[in-house]
Amino acid sequence: MLDPVITSSAYVAGSRLYHTGDSGATWTALAAVDTDPTRVVIALAMAPTSRVVLYAATACLPEIALIECPATSVVWLSRNGGQTWVQMGLVPGLINRLAVDPRLNNTVYAVIGAFPAGPRMSAGFLAGDVLQSANGGSTWVSIRGNLPQVPVNTIVIDPTSLPPQFNMPAQRLYVGTDSGVFVSFNTSGQWTDISHGGITCVVVLFCGDSDRSLPPVPITDLLLRPTEGTLLAATYGRGIYRTSTTGFSPSVVVSPLSADLTLRRGTLATAGIVLNNVSTTTALDWQLNALDPWISVPEPTGNLRPAGSAQVAIRISAASLQAGSYLGRLQLVAGPLVQSILIQAHVTASAAQIRIVSGDNAVGAPGAVLPPLQIVISDANQLPLPDVLVNFAITSGGGSLSVRIVATNAAGAAGTILTLPPNPGTVEVVATSGEFSVTFTATAVLAPASVTLNGYTSLGPGSVLSIFGQNLARESVAAGSGALPTSLQAARVLLVTAAGDVALPLLLVSPQQIRALVPADISPGAYVLRVEAASVRSNDIQISIAPFDPGIFTRNESGRGPGIFIKDDGSLVTAANPADRGARVTFYAAGLGAVDPPIAAGQPGGAEPLNRTVQSPRVFFDTYQAEVLYSGLAPGIAGRYQVTVRVPALVSPATNISVSLTIGGFASNRVTIPVR
Repeated sequence: MLDPVITSSAYVAGSRLYHTGDSGATWTALAAVDTDPTRVVIALAMAPTSRVVLYAATACLPEIALIECPATSVVWLSRNGGQTWVQMGLVPGLINRLAVDPRLNNTVYAVIGAFPAGPRMSAGFLAGDVLQSANGGSTWVSIRGNLPQVPVNTIVIDPTSLPPQFNMPAQRLYVGTDSGVFVSFNTSGQWTDISHGGITCVVVLFCGDSDRSLPPVPITDLLLRPTEGTLLAATYGRGIYRTSTTGFSPSVVVSPLSADLTLRRGTLATAGIVLNNVSTTTALDWQLNALDPWISVPEPTGNLRPAGSAQVAIRISAASLQAGSYLGRLQLVAGPLVQSILIQAHVTASAAQIRIVSGDNAVGAPGAVLPPLQIVISDANQLPLPDVLVNFAITSGGGSLSVRIVATNAAGAAGTILTLPPNPGTVEVVATSGEFSVTFTATAVLAPASVTLNGYTSLGPGSVLSIFGQNLARESVAAGSGALPTSLQAARVLLVTAAGDVALPLLLVSPQQIRALVPADISPGAYVLRVEAASVRSNDIQISIAPFDPGIFTRNESGRGPGIFIKDDGSLVTAANPADRGARVTFYAAGLGAVDPPIAAGQPGGAEPLNRTVQSPRVFFDTYQAEVLYSGLAPGIAGRYQVTVRVPALVSPATNISVSLTIGGFASNRVTIPVR
């Protein structure tokens, strides 16, 4: 940094700050700006009206410190020519350049970008900004305004733009960015592009003297010669240029000067800009020209009245673009200036598939908030597509969605949350992206109510229990052959045990009744039973399970009257086909306890080996004990015990012989059998 008054005085900085007063013949090390060894000085500025007032910015740079560094700058102030320093504030991002107002020492500007302390390995990863502090760097506000979304590399202040009010800073600022040079006439964030027209190449070795615009490369430095009315701009590898600042005045401000859009291949997107005529006395004609074929302007011309504004639509077409990122430009011609507008378009691949990931066929109580409804969008190669807009809409049934339009994430996923309507019924939600769509179905069901057990409340291992209530299931469904399910029509019966909830095997569910099977290996004791319909739980039922609760199945399913007896030939014993004394008959039962070998609850009995009851029952025909030939699970049938006996020969012939069973001291119901 050169002293603007004494040209033999200069400062250089890195890990330390040095000063020379003899044009570099000797150097003096000044006090350390920042005592943190990981930080170095990345910007330095002197107050024009008081040359002992210095500002510095320090930061940790990973290529110097060789560690991970935060993208943060520390601002320091010295009021004694660098002899001592005071930390003033922190700034997000890395400062490229500091500049002090030519009159107000406490007004300082900082520009943020990708070239702190010169081109560097992390260049391009930091966003640009223009910051202003009116209190010596303690606090900062952004005056970036409508500048393009690019790094800002340098700033100069025009000392001839000081207003008459002594407490106001200079009004004209120039900044050099990665996309050109811009001027502000009021320090309020309104910037005008001055990179085109009236530009002259200074270093002919690098550029032609016929160039009238700055090349599309970063502007690394600016130098203002106010007495000559000349602004010099140094570019990154393309030479040095100059332009006249004489006669510069506010004209049209474009907001914003850049736009960033994401669209799918083959689609259209629309962006908008606002043109403001800063002049209060002169009307201006304008023309907006697209410089790339994928950009168009439906209404490219217009007129701005004094202090007027206009909104202009810009159309971006990805019809002929492949997936990738594109940088396009428009040129606005208004008055004496030509300004560039940058369009960054990110084109994603066309969607080839949308599929449901989770949330379909969900069930809950009316008004319940369901788990997320999620989809994934992928391309023809099954790769996920990010940033694709998905529209969720309820097409029937009512309810509400947390969001209706959402973009897919990096995994190609998007989702919403459905709140069910207050009344029971089916809800359909359609997710649409372009020409693709999928439909979610959800159901609102009432909570199970007034849940009770059947009148026969005694239970044992292997018992069949009947539960009665309201809203137990959507419709009547019986379990099929094979293993018994633990869920039918989103209904479950849960037995609360010390090890957690156990879902019981189900034989039948209906809106008002459920039949379930008590596991054969459950221990006797007191338990809590509850019904769960569509994840909504009923009231609790207290039950007691005994070691045994034998029951013989009857033909009318009431537990009384004729039992179900089968002869060896497979025929059913009836009054017309009575059992013979001394012959074998088989009947079915429940609640006979554990079996050996054991078997999982709800599984059909095995045929080889047979699952025999651990204890053998005693079966009586009237007062005569029958010979028990087999007691165990029915082979190939879930939820039933099978008992095969020989009819006692001493039983008197009759149509209603009483049959009962005892096991472990517990007696069954009494049924009847015709015997001849």
